[in-house]
Amino acid sequence: MEFAEWIAFAGLEPIGDRRGDVQAALICKILVDLNRKQGAPPSKIDSFMLDYGDTEAIEMDDDMIAMQADVLRAYLDAEGTG
Repeated sequence: MEFAEWIAFAGLEPIGDRRGDVQAALICKILVDLNRKQGAPPSKIDSFMLDYGDTEAIEMDDDMIAMQADVLRAYLDAEGTG
């Protein structure tokens, strides 16, 4: 039940990355509207929203997984936690 409430709340008040995208789009919209020609219609925030399109999962082969593991190991060793 609580999860459904959070989903409904997120529809009203975006949280996370989506919220940042909306805030950035709003700043762009305001700047464009402040500098538009007199009499020109105001812009729409949708014009400035990022469109990520259809995202596909990237299939990782064994080499990519090994490379990421090496990077993580090197980081942890440098931090003294590895």
